Amino acid sequence: MLRGNKSKHSYSAKKLSMHPIAFRIFGHPVHWYGIMMATGFLLAYLAVTKEAKRRAFPLPAVGDILIAAMIGGVFGARIYYLISYWDEYYQACVSNHVNPYVHIFFIHEGGLVFLGGFIGAALLIILYCWWRKINLLDVMDFAAIGVPIGHAMGRVGCFLNGCCFGRATDSFLGFSYPRQGYGYIFNTLHKNGIQSADPLHCHPIYPVQLFAVGAHIIIFIVIFTLSRTRFKDRKGHLFPIFLMLDSAFRFINEFFRGDYDPEHRHLTRLIPGGLTEAQILLPWIFLAGLILWFMLPLLQKANDRYFSRKTSQHVEEAPTTTKSS
Repeated sequence: MLRGNKSKHSYSAKKLSMHPIAFRIFGHPVHWYGIMMATGFLLAYLAVTKEAKRRAFPLPAVGDILIAAMIGGVFGARIYYLISYWDEYYQACVSNHVNPYVHIFFIHEGGLVFLGGFIGAALLIILYCWWRKINLLDVMDFAAIGVPIGHAMGRVGCFLNGCCFGRATDSFLGFSYPRQGYGYIFNTLHKNGIQSADPLHCHPIYPVQLFAVGAHIIIFIVIFTLSRTRFKDRKGHLFPIFLMLDSAFRFINEFFRGDYDPEHRHLTRLIPGGLTEAQILLPWIFLAGLILWFMLPLLQKANDRYFSRKTSQHVEEAPTTTKSS
């Protein structure tokens, strides 16, 4: 169907061009992916700080928690990516004459998976809150506010980087990647076996990254609004809502992903039905959110016992002075 024919949507390729590299410093490339990740963390910090001030939560602890989230998130996202995409990653490194074990640390070029980052960040934050006795329910709500806006910026980075792309489509939503884009290489060369002369011959694909950007901005608005209205004085309720909204959207969005090849996935080889690895895990995340919602009274007791005894210690008490007469 595609061989030798220009797509009727090929005009979009003229308007759209992937630019993974934003600029260079002394010859070293600075990637948009890394810039958007940093932007996401900054916006998450601003949103969480605003909510922390409203709750009279100690601001120094907010910075510590976000650093823990950044470290755990990056490590978790990279490890998940390497486990899921090791075959493709290794072959790409060999083809480009790059040491695959050294290139593991080149995270500024991409190669991160949100689910792995979410799990890694959650584990490290829980450990940190337990160690410093920080109120975990507050932190859960902060995550529900910060993660959606941070994730939205991360997906902008994916779009500019050309990764996490959608599958081929003839609908009006499709757009064409440039010839050097991952979406072009995968959909046009790998999946369809077509060698094209220019990006105008790349079959249009769904902009699933932009779907995710819009959805997570909406989720952020919903969560932030609830934090100011219905759940203004009720701790812990925002996080289960976020888990259910996010997992439901992502499960649907995965059907439009095009960067998925089950023959090269270790987990999905065992699962029939053509589901992605994310779609195997996302229902469990939705269920976890539902269980958390109904277990909030028990979680409150556990929080009071194991997490919140020394929260006030993060705020240094001002020295008291007495006037001498």
